[in-house]
Amino acid sequence: MRAYEAINIMYEAINIIRCKMNNVTEWLQTVGVWLSRIAYCRGFGIQSPSAYRFVRYVINEHYPYYAYADLQKRVPVESRVALRLLRLCLRVANEVQPRYILDFIDGLSAERWEYFSAGARRACILPVAEGDEVPAVIDGERVVIRTDVQHVDALLSLLPRIDSASLVMVHGIHRDARSRETWQRIVGNSHAAVCYDLYYTGIVMLDQSKHKRCYTINF
Repeated sequence: MRAYEAINIMYEAINIIRCKMNNVTEWLQTVGVWLSRIAYCRGFGIQSPSAYRFVRYVINEHYPYYAYADLQKRVPVESRVALRLLRLCLRVANEVQPRYILDFIDGLSAERWEYFSAGARRACILPVAEGDEVPAVIDGERVVIRTDVQHVDALLSLLPRIDSASLVMVHGIHRDARSRETWQRIVGNSHAAVCYDLYYTGIVMLDQSKHKRCYTINF
């Protein structure tokens, strides 16, 4: 019995060490990305008032939102990057106040559902699997879309259908060379107006009254 307990303790210790090492690796990667983008902090150099406001008070807002503490208790998230992206989902939803939220990334997780819901309580959240037909109810509506670069064709087919006040979040835009090429394809689409490259994710706005531009942001 003692030997069995000792083995269990050893396995628990190994798992804790592995978790700590993963956290250290993620931290080092995050620091590397941050340092490589140090010239793009908090809207530095952005001339457009609307773009500057969006960067300062939505993308890089550091003030703790009303729901952060409660959400972390309900759906704990250990990864710092994942937590930052989830909180960005909340802030984006809060800013846009969409009628619909479409999530294309491998099924809608409980965490994303909670954070999106906290930002836009009246929004209807629709998980979309690959190959699914997006319902016509979104046509002409204000929508937030969260997707991955691998779903680029489905995404581009949706852009003409939704309201120009809609917003798109594209995950994994710097995963590899092909992902970066796909991101440039999205940015170059005629329906894309102001875009933001946050390294971990890209944000696309569709308001054609704004001058077309893509900003690099230190997120």
